[in-house]
Amino acid sequence: MTVIVSAACVRQKNKIGTSAKHDSAISHVMGTATYVDDIAKPQGTLHLAVGKSSHAHARVLSMDLSAVRDADGVVDVLSFKDLPAQTDIGAVFDGEPLMVDDITEYVGQTLFVVVASSHRAAKKSCDKGSGGV
Repeated sequence: MTVIVSAACVRQKNKIGTSAKHDSAISHVMGTATYVDDIAKPQGTLHLAVGKSSHAHARVLSMDLSAVRDADGVVDVLSFKDLPAQTDIGAVFDGEPLMVDDITEYVGQTLFVVVASSHRAAKKSCDKGSGGV
């Protein structure tokens, strides 16, 4: 059996176990790197926060989101019934819903999403969500 190895493969193999300089290493070390929080948000940017289940396995009987909708800065509140398209987001197998429709499967599963004028308003309004879960 004859094995032919290209020069490129040999060069790549020689890099294993050696240091490689990261593209932004100098700007990180010098303190000049730009992070997401350093970038100015466009005027009118909306922020999202997720209302989560506090029960590991429960049937959703009702959700009264009127207090969430009425909270300061809230633009909209979305739940499963507001989703117009495919709601299963399982990467390999079906069974990972984007939001809860009928039964929660774990603590922290998404019940609703708040759209608000600020991150603080979105997070604060999530606490006002209640329902028969």
